Amino acid sequence: MENRLMKTMMAGATLALLLTGCSKGDDQESAQIRREPGAWVSSMELKSFNMKGAPPEAEEQMKAMLASMGNTRTCLTAEAAKSEDIAEKLAKPPGAAGECKYTRKDLVGTDIAIEMTCETEGASKPMMVAIKGKAEAKQTSIDMTLKGEQGGEPVEMELKLQNRWDGACTGKEAKS
Repeated sequence: MENRLMKTMMAGATLALLLTGCSKGDDQESAQIRREPGAWVSSMELKSFNMKGAPPEAEEQMKAMLASMGNTRTCLTAEAAKSEDIAEKLAKPPGAAGECKYTRKDLVGTDIAIEMTCETEGASKPMMVAIKGKAEAKQTSIDMTLKGEQGGEPVEMELKLQNRWDGACTGKEAKS
């Protein structure tokens, strides 16, 4: 799998992780999305990976890479939570300028529905990224689908991302 395609897939996964643990007010346009300060436990699971012609170990390598990105515990300080604005981060799609463009971005109440297309080097069609889930004050669950092509062959990946608030920070977590 080419590095550029992997970067785009990881940018989408990173965007989804940014969404985890966020809460949203009723006013979609003006409310800031902020996570609860404290310890957050994140997990990322590869639900499916289909790439014609990929070696059998490709799915296991992808699972290992995503597992290393997820299953983490981070500490969000009160100061960082105050200044964090997930909605502002969402206003800028992942990747280089102009690489990804939103086709849908709905953040209503606790529901998240985002779709975007991302240009990837070596692909004749843009990658489609769909993110759906729920974000509540202390937990989030997101399903993400990425569809594109590599070397003229279709590629599809489905991820499950979860994040939950886990109480006060202990000082042993990574800072977020």
